[in-house]
Amino acid sequence: MSANKSKKLRSLVKAPSLKILPKEHFWISGLKREFELTAIVPLYVYVLDNIDELPRNKDLELSIGSSTIIYKIDDSENIYLITGWIGSRNSKKTKKSLPHQ
Repeated sequence: MSANKSKKLRSLVKAPSLKILPKEHFWISGLKREFELTAIVPLYVYVLDNIDELPRNKDLELSIGSSTIIYKIDDSENIYLITGWIGSRNSKKTKKSLPHQ
């Protein structure tokens, strides 16, 4: 193998403008339920695109169909991941469902 082929690809990217901060319950419930993290990227993009309209300090729900995340946005625009599970559900909480891509 030549030296050129063995080099690692390195990228420098801009830091995100919003922080995602998981609560302890998010990690514990995720481990117990074998929860996948696929919904975090759509959640981040959704919040970034709708930050001005989303309520603060209120539990919100986002489902991508294969998984659901309950999250909260604080006054400093941090995204707190509260819990999550595989699949989706109907809910009385503020909910936004994203179509499968």
